[in-house]
Amino acid sequence: MEPLRVNNDREFEPPDFSFQDHGVDLRLYDPSRVSSRDRRNSQYSVTDSLLSTPNRPESWQQVSSISSSSTAQSTNLNLPAQPLQNTHHTVIWKINWQQPTFMCSALLCGLILAIGHHVYYNSLSGTPAGDATRQAWSIRFGTAFAFLVVACFKAITVSTLGQYLWSVVRSKGLKISDLDRLFALTSNPISLFSVSVIKNASLAALLGTIFWTMDFVSFAPAATLSVVPVNITISMPIPVLNGTEFLLDTQSPEAVVDTRISEKIAQKSASLADVVPLDFSIAPQIWSYNMQFFGLTLKCREAKSTEQAIFDQLVHDREELSVFVVPQINDSIWNNTMSESDPKLRYLLLYFSLRTVALYDSSSLYELYVNKSTAYHIFVQSSTSSIVCTAMNASISVRIASVYGNQEITQHSTQYLNEIPLCDGSPSCLVDFYQFSNFEEVLQGNITLREGVAKAGTYGYDLVPVLIDNPLLRLFTACDDVQASPFGSLYSPSSSSPRPIEDIFKIEPWQCRNRTFMRAIEDLSINITIGYLGSPNLTSSSTEYANITTSDTRNIYVYHPLYLVLSYSIGFFLASLCGAIGLYSMHVNGVSHSNSFSAIMLTTRNPDLDILARGKSLGSDPLSKSIKNTKLRFGPLLSQQAPEKIGSDESPRHVAFGFEGNVDELKKGGKYI
Repeated sequence: MEPLRVNNDREFEPPDFSFQDHGVDLRLYDPSRVSSRDRRNSQYSVTDSLLSTPNRPESWQQVSSISSSSTAQSTNLNLPAQPLQNTHHTVIWKINWQQPTFMCSALLCGLILAIGHHVYYNSLSGTPAGDATRQAWSIRFGTAFAFLVVACFKAITVSTLGQYLWSVVRSKGLKISDLDRLFALTSNPISLFSVSVIKNASLAALLGTIFWTMDFVSFAPAATLSVVPVNITISMPIPVLNGTEFLLDTQSPEAVVDTRISEKIAQKSASLADVVPLDFSIAPQIWSYNMQFFGLTLKCREAKSTEQAIFDQLVHDREELSVFVVPQINDSIWNNTMSESDPKLRYLLLYFSLRTVALYDSSSLYELYVNKSTAYHIFVQSSTSSIVCTAMNASISVRIASVYGNQEITQHSTQYLNEIPLCDGSPSCLVDFYQFSNFEEVLQGNITLREGVAKAGTYGYDLVPVLIDNPLLRLFTACDDVQASPFGSLYSPSSSSPRPIEDIFKIEPWQCRNRTFMRAIEDLSINITIGYLGSPNLTSSSTEYANITTSDTRNIYVYHPLYLVLSYSIGFFLASLCGAIGLYSMHVNGVSHSNSFSAIMLTTRNPDLDILARGKSLGSDPLSKSIKNTKLRFGPLLSQQAPEKIGSDESPRHVAFGFEGNVDELKKGGKYI
């Protein structure tokens, strides 16, 4: 037999093949008796019969391949030359390094960019925002960071979806319409709402949802950096009490002739019932600062039982002068001071304080004071109570502000530390002694009411003011100890005097800010101590500095990291979850997949699909209902076995998409072609 020659000049033995054995009728027919359409159908029928024969000999396949190659050459198609082989190629089960590396790299890049975004914004926080151009660039960089972070996270989701889809199509048969929706999850969001997709591939639908919602991660981070106006803060030296300067003030010629500077400040503070304005100002119209310093103040309390003897002696001495407190009402001396034939005056004591040096005038008081006292005390007797105010070191926290020249000083807190011991004459303790003396000076004196004849020529009794021997004490007349004294209940209200004591002592807003003697005395002592800071003769201003907040403003960046960290953490968690699903899918599949054109081309080589695709080879929409409802599955085709392996379980079969009933389960590591 003559050898068969093909266009590529390769020689082959003619195949041992019988058309009759394969059901092909090659009987001669008369062309004149057959129409052109019938001839085309007859020719097509023969070709189709050959292609659809399930058990074609390998030699025929070679001839067909060579013939096709020759046809391609004759039609000028540039197809790659395929080497002739007599053995079957089997698939290679191997996970390519590129896909896992890409997923891990994208996750790492997203994390690095998220951290970089945080570091960038944190570096800007608190810095001047500058002009509009600089602010615009910070927004651009922040937006770029957010965009790149989301891009990395979405890339992981897309890659994961590509791996997981192949796990789905291997495990079950799906309608072609559902396959279209699955492969379009990242390009068509409407696919997410398909009930069949959610039912048959719920995890794939979840991955698609993560892909489409990942953009929300970028919304909050870019807005965590804002520009706000803040007051300019400058550092300036602040006055600090100086003990040396205090001693020099007591020894100055002015102090000998007139009054010490510290004493003048104490008296002025008492008359103002406020802090003496400090001699301190800066250029801005509005400014403020907080400061904490240590100074001497008074801490008041009710007298202890061991101290009550001093007060008992004091009120006894006053009673002999017809000056009474509430507990003495209706005692023998009270009753004896008034007779019908010779009326005498009675004095009602509302406030009384005696300087320490005055205690020495009475030997009994001196003995009581020396025996009972180890520190500096001021004894205050009201109409109903006995009060002891002790000199103490305290930590004072204040806020000093100025609003257009009007100074405001507000006490924040006072922490009492320790009592001041009696001075032994050393210079170090003289500072405390002189400060305590200033307190005594402004607090000494009494507030007394007189009970006597109301009007000349008439018989009756009324309350009239008799004595406030220290004008500085008027700030105490609004205290509850005076206004609510039980002395007021001794007299019935009249039309002319419905509230006798309140009518005598008018209440002013600036008086007795804390409503009681004890709190008012403490308040006054703190105001006096703060007032010392206003005199350069009592302070030094070169040792401590304070940050002073002014009314001048500038724009600065303010970074609030909460929503940036929260958003990126959620995105990173979802991306990590997707990455884990993708890596696990590759492990289960045994290979790394993609949704590329080549992957679709290589997995759809099935004659059954060629027949199904007749008339739809353009791939245009819409698909017919019969095609959309056809179920396909990816796996080894039951009819695709090598001829020599027919009937054997070990026969390698072709893997492709096929009709659900014609596809077997694809086993990882199996031998397939």
